[in-house]
Amino acid sequence: GIDIKIFFPSEQNKIRVRRTLNISDSDIILISTARLDIVKRLDRLIDAFNIIAALRNDVQLFFAGTGPELNNLTGMTKKLETGIKKRIRFLGNCDNIPEILQACDIYVLPSDSEGLPLACLEAMSCGLITVVTDSPGSSEIMKNGMNGFLVERSSEGVLNGLNKALSLSV
Repeated sequence: GIDIKIFFPSEQNKIRVRRTLNISDSDIILISTARLDIVKRLDRLIDAFNIIAALRNDVQLFFAGTGPELNNLTGMTKKLETGIKKRIRFLGNCDNIPEILQACDIYVLPSDSEGLPLACLEAMSCGLITVVTDSPGSSEIMKNGMNGFLVERSSEGVLNGLNKALSLSV
């Protein structure tokens, strides 16, 4: 299901995309590529990022996608401390998802439910550390601690998974 000729790790693309987006090579970029829908529970990711970003200045969060929850998610972000909300970017629909993924470090899918999470497989194919909630679909492709982190379906679960992923990416 994933074209590995398109979705693969690329240090060259990582450097180029980061320069285009004005991001330091040393920053750690978390990303979720998903339809911005309530079932994706991206609010959990914002909650967890808020805690991590208060402790670390080297993390950024990207959302690639659009959907009915955009206003709710951007509203949540606006309530965060200025130094934290400046490190969250809503990229909208992206034609260059492989390159965006190649520029990132950690992929997060905090959903309540998934079918076969192709976006997660794409991220894994690009070499990203993955954090996914233990939900139908995701649990079929994720072996906790082996090919990523399978976490509890909560903000705390996402936070715990991100802390584990961040300990690997330093």
